[in-house]
Amino acid sequence: MKSTTQKLRRLQDANALQANEPAAVQVHYPDELKSFIPEADWPMYRAVLQRAAARGLRFAMSGGFASSFYTAMWRNTKDMDLCVVPEDRESMIEATREAGMHDLYDEKPYDRRWIYRSTRDGMIVDIIWRLANMQGDVDAAWTGLGPQIRLYEETLRLVPPEEMIWSKIHIVQRERCDWTDIMNMLYATGAALDWKRLTDRLASEQRLLASVLLLFSWVAPGRARALPEWIWDHLRIARPQEGPDRDDDRIARLDSRPWFSPLR
Repeated sequence: MKSTTQKLRRLQDANALQANEPAAVQVHYPDELKSFIPEADWPMYRAVLQRAAARGLRFAMSGGFASSFYTAMWRNTKDMDLCVVPEDRESMIEATREAGMHDLYDEKPYDRRWIYRSTRDGMIVDIIWRLANMQGDVDAAWTGLGPQIRLYEETLRLVPPEEMIWSKIHIVQRERCDWTDIMNMLYATGAALDWKRLTDRLASEQRLLASVLLLFSWVAPGRARALPEWIWDHLRIARPQEGPDRDDDRIARLDSRPWFSPLR
């Protein structure tokens, strides 16, 4: 009965998404994939992906790995984030156990209300079904609207950049801030984003989105001008009038380390 219900839900999800084709965002690949995800690490990730697929689960990759494919800023975090709708989380967690991974909680406690962290041999696979601040759940758009990539012999869908921005915009903590990731996501994909969906996601937090766009327009005024004109009026902020694609002098005032994507 549960299997039939899941199949019906997925059919309904697919029908609901037909009118919203994946955004025409560009994905990038490293010169050598094994320099990004070493061949020695791949069997563990592959085991989880294959077991999840065998269970008929719909999932998509987010986190640092996904950001790299959008922005070409390659980081091997040894941490793969996989997003599923809440009702699939237990089945996805079981897939990590079948792959030989175990719960990280005893070694490093975490908030189990939104994430399950599995680990083995220093690698981590996170199963995510909710925003960390509990203000939204993973839904069909997360698992069905992003572009697909090829990792070694596996095909894997990415979480769309709109949903990645939605999740990262709330990460402004004393020890960590994900807004630099958002700047790079906007720089690489901003002109192709579904801004209507993103503004709907942040309907009650538009001043937060406006703050991100103000910062983006300061560090990358030329790139910001490529965004839809209506978004500036919608958020009641001024569209930048001139400036380079990115202003490295301004970026250097914030951080002396490499900050922006190498994309031009």
